[in-house]
Amino acid sequence: MKPTWIAGIASNILHNYPILEYNAHTVRFFTGEAVTCDNNKRRCTVRKLVLLVLILAAALVLAACGGGGSQSTPAESTSASQPVAAPSGDAAAGKALFEQQLINGNAGCVTCHSLEAGKVLVGPSLAGIASRAGSTVEGEDAQQYLHQSIVDPNAHLATGCNAADPSAACATGLMPQDWAQKLSEDEINNLIAYLMTLK
Repeated sequence: MKPTWIAGIASNILHNYPILEYNAHTVRFFTGEAVTCDNNKRRCTVRKLVLLVLILAAALVLAACGGGGSQSTPAESTSASQPVAAPSGDAAAGKALFEQQLINGNAGCVTCHSLEAGKVLVGPSLAGIASRAGSTVEGEDAQQYLHQSIVDPNAHLATGCNAADPSAACATGLMPQDWAQKLSEDEINNLIAYLMTLK
């Protein structure tokens, strides 16, 4: 049985997205390689399906990491920007939490943040975050900055989400916006204590 419905979906996606040049006879993929569908229909269909899978995988990663999340209201930003006392968290517990793939329904920290310098997954690398966090926002020490970055990630958009342009700000809503509701204050303090070990 031929999976024509899959090919139909792939054809619809390829036809409606301008990242590809598409017509009835030729499909030009990211590589610039032209595949003539009249001469090699099976190869063309397979390439369409591969591209469809890549598009769906990218959409799932963005959804898992909070892409398109609601933006915080000004009242939330004001309350989240209040100075936070230095956390007395447990770094070992924070590391265990950081390494979870899924935390209370959201993608875990390790899913989107690398600990390898310069390696971008979805969000910026957290290698050396303890050394640079204190100088990121004037008037906030490293622990205050990290706390606000967790509970109100849009307050000060980090850089480093784009490997091609590391100085560009990350997209609004890229990080889940509901960590303040999904994590206890102790869990947040544990995460901060762990992040403060990443010098």
